[in-house]
Order: sequence, then structure tokens, then C-alpha cells
Amino acid sequence: MEHTFNEFLVARGLPELAQFSRKWIHPELDLHIDSIIDICNPMLETHHADVLDLSRLTLNQLQAVEWFYSRSNHAGGLALSIPLLNPTICDLFIEYLQDKPMVVNSKEHENYQIPELVTKTRDEELFNSLFAFAHYCLFPLMGLMWCKYPDRVETIQFAQYSDKKAETTWHHDIYSDMTAVVNLAPELYTGGGTDIRTSLVTYEHVHSIPKGYVLLFSGSMSLHRGAQVETGTRNLLVFWTTSDKTETMLAEGKDVNIEPVTKMSGNAQNASLKVGIKGITNGTHPQKRSKRTI
Repeated sequence: MEHTFNEFLVARGLPELAQFSRKWIHPELDLHIDSIIDICNPMLETHHADVLDLSRLTLNQLQAVEWFYSRSNHAGGLALSIPLLNPTICDLFIEYLQDKPMVVNSKEHENYQIPELVTKTRDEELFNSLFAFAHYCLFPLMGLMWCKYPDRVETIQFAQYSDKKAETTWHHDIYSDMTAVVNLAPELYTGGGTDIRTSLVTYEHVHSIPKGYVLLFSGSMSLHRGAQVETGTRNLLVFWTTSDKTETMLAEGKDVNIEPVTKMSGNAQNASLKVGIKGITNGTHPQKRSKRTI
């Protein structure tokens, strides 16, 4: 039986990092995430977003909004890159994955197949920690970008692109209204990045983003592909989320009934007990996992 991320950390004397805490958050984001949560909590209470009244924001909230909207926009605003995951946690994920076999989804066309590790089926404890991390850090960023929160996390998985395979075929992520792709180790490869269509005849190449940064875009609406890796291996952490209770749900996902987020104190160790998740149910809708389509 392969070891879990928790067992991996215990063996290295780091059991406190097994469950999501503030130590997982990128230092740049950690400066602003509490203010972003305060801004987005009313969205959770009313289930819709009103026009943001800047005159009613605190100084910290104004600084958080300015910080968020000053991040790099790509493809005419279709995508945004922003700090998310602490680089130290990125390095631990890379080490953890070294002896983990990744497999392609045999139900996908070979043009779409990339090696992946689906956390829900391979390491459910890690899936739950990543789910809590997404709830606390990622969903509020999605709220600012799209003025809505996801109803469901369809999958959380690690994926690899190597120099042995050409760029992937243009596709939509049919199970992901809001896609988040975290770059875990840009120092391990050259080339890569993401191409996003801006029209039928044009696209923008998004170059490799820094370690721990996330690229946010609508996987189901934006035609995109992984660009060719020239040398090495590109390791990604991928979140697929859907909204409006789409009927095409994956068995590896979880529904999300979110109440307003309770902010963590600076020394919180177990955010999964504090972030205000209630009514979460395991996905019970097995579907044929042909996840990508053009």
C-alpha cells in the first residue's frame, strides 16, 4: 500500500503540516486573505454579488482589492495569475510525488491523456486537506474574479507534462466552470505554460507562472491547451469546480454547501475544523470520465 501525504510528513518530522493551516498559504496572499474573506462573505449569505461599494470598505479591504486586481491578467481578462500556495508546501508535494505512479485516464482520447494522480481515490486525507484549503483561500479568489462561488469541487489532482509529449490538444474542461492550476515547481522544466484562445483565429500564450501561483480561468468556457514542455517535467496541482449544480458530476468530487468563512487565527493548526464547511457530502454520481472535449 502506498503511503499517504500524512505518513510522508510524519516520517520527516512535520506532522503539523498534514492538515491545512495558515502555513499552507502563500505569504503574499496571507497578507490579504482575511480582508478578501470579509468582502466575499456577504456573497455567501445572499448567494449573489452586488456591485462592490468601495466607500464602505475598510483600508485593509481596499488594499486587498487593489492587490487582487493589480495581478497579472491574461488573454484579455479571461485568466488571472495570483499567489496561492506556500512554496514550502509545493516542495513537499514534489517530494511526496516522487515515488507515486501517475496514470493516464484510459477513457479519454489519447490526445487528451496526461499522467495524473486523483487525490480523492489515492489519498482521501490529502483530498480533504486540499478541499479545506480551497474553501479558505481559493473560493474567495474565485468570488472576486467571477462574483460567485462554486457549488462543487469536481476533482483535485496532480498532473504532469513532460518533454516526451507534445502540447495537448485544444479542449474545454467540461466538468470545470472555474479551473485553478497551481505551478508546483517551475525550476524543474523549461517551456510549458498555457495557451488560451481569445478568438477563433487568435490565442495568448501564458508563460510559466511562479512557484505556488495559481492560474484561474473558466475551463468549460475558455478553449485552452497545455503548451509544449521543452525540457524536464511540469508538475501541477489542479482544481476543477462547477457551479449551478451541473448534472455531469464526477464520482471523485464533493458537493459544497458553504456558510460564511470563519477566519483563522495566526496560529491555527487545523483549519478544516474552523473554515465553516457544513453539509458536505461525498459525490455519488459515477460518470464516464471523458473529462475533456473540444
